[in-house]
Amino acid sequence: AINCTFTIYFSAYSMATMGFDLIFLIGMIESLVFCGLGWILTCTSVLHACMNLTTNEMFNYKRYPYLRDKRGKYLNPFSRGPLLNLVEFFVCTPSDSDEQVLLIEDSP
Repeated sequence: AINCTFTIYFSAYSMATMGFDLIFLIGMIESLVFCGLGWILTCTSVLHACMNLTTNEMFNYKRYPYLRDKRGKYLNPFSRGPLLNLVEFFVCTPSDSDEQVLLIEDSP
């Protein structure tokens, strides 16, 4: 998405400095379309990271009982808040599972 934003800037800069040309206009339209799509995907990914959900869980949350409370309302038990979810998403901190702890304890 950021690369497409630079492309829009350079298309506009080229049209401003070298004059209007059809190829610059086509490049500007193409970069606007793909930049819009890129920013939509970027924002959706960040939103899912803030909520600690996958795309599948986001669309099918009604099918998964672990994403509902006793009254049937949406509740994500794995969400620790947007900030900690983003840290977990971008830093990729490993978590110790029960199997890893057992393997560590059993090793000589």
